[in-house]
Amino acid sequence: MRSEERPRGGLRRTAEHGWLVAVAAVAWELATRAAKETYFPPPTTIAGSLRELWFSGPASRLFLSDNAVDDFSTSLTHLFVGWAAAGAAGIVAGAAIGRSRFLDDLLNPVLEFLRAVPPVTLVIVLPAAAPKVFAGLRVALSFALILMVVSELVGSTSGIGSELIGAQRTFELPRMWAGIVMLGILGFLFNAAFVLLERRLLSWHAGARRLPT
Repeated sequence: MRSEERPRGGLRRTAEHGWLVAVAAVAWELATRAAKETYFPPPTTIAGSLRELWFSGPASRLFLSDNAVDDFSTSLTHLFVGWAAAGAAGIVAGAAIGRSRFLDDLLNPVLEFLRAVPPVTLVIVLPAAAPKVFAGLRVALSFALILMVVSELVGSTSGIGSELIGAQRTFELPRMWAGIVMLGILGFLFNAAFVLLERRLLSWHAGARRLPT
């Protein structure tokens, strides 16, 4: 009975969120067209720029343009290499601290000081701490996306962040907004995929079953 209720509850929440997104998009469209503000183009204009920039390729390539192949491959490589390296370092350091009283006493003041900034470092003892590891990796993925953009804004000639800053410099505002929207879409998709992966791998843990969709 419960197994049937969960999918239905998930579908209901997805439908509710879909309505909210649709209402927000319509309100945004009407407001921006009424205001006629250059810096805030309507969503339909942004969607057109998004399609032209990244999704105007052939169907055989899932409509990905040459720009999409170059920018996405560059950005996703930056994102996942940095995220994986930081996650691995955090897990190793956390395991060492969790198993060593000396390291715990030595580093605990520093960790407490850094707690105000969401850390990747986790005090763990595997595998019982797997839910905490996944929670840390999930938070770290969001920060990795932000840092990916920051690094590409200042030190890259390709990638989504580079496209964004290039559009800003040439005053192509719909294209700039397309980059911002693309980052939001990627963040949503990454989070949803990570939640599904977490649920599957941690199905034995009660906390994973209560994760929001």
